Amino acid sequence: MSSNELKLKRRRSALRGRQLEPAVMSELRGLLGDEGVDPSLRHRDRLIEHLHALQDTYGYLSMPRLRALATFMNLPMAAIYETATFYAHFDVIHDEQTPPPEITLRVCDSLSCRSAGAEALHRALSDGADPATVTVQRAPCMGRCARRRWPTPGAMTPLILP
Repeated sequence: MSSNELKLKRRRSALRGRQLEPAVMSELRGLLGDEGVDPSLRHRDRLIEHLHALQDTYGYLSMPRLRALATFMNLPMAAIYETATFYAHFDVIHDEQTPPPEITLRVCDSLSCRSAGAEALHRALSDGADPATVTVQRAPCMGRCARRRWPTPGAMTPLILP
């Protein structure tokens, strides 16, 4: 092998893509526990639970934390990302984006809530909220209408969940 071929071969063996940040991984282990001590933390059925723990602790899911979670659970990053972006509850923030404000209001946009005035409510909240402190989002049906107490029998008001 010539020296040029050897240099090319060495160059190709370098790590590719975005690398895991050790500080984020240790932060994740502090929050979720050590997967070496409790191997059940790596089970795929714990993914949603881990995503909720991250969302509840930090208020959003950053890409470095999702990469750390993929390594932690020994799952492909695509599986973590697809799950996190599928559910409306999770706020995935990419590397170049700024984190959202601490308060997020989700207004249900199901057909029944829209007919009860969800559009007007969303518009009023968006117009009256300071974007630096509150995010107002449309969200798919959250299935919480049964828990909502209606002000009068048969009357519906759109559901707002923080």
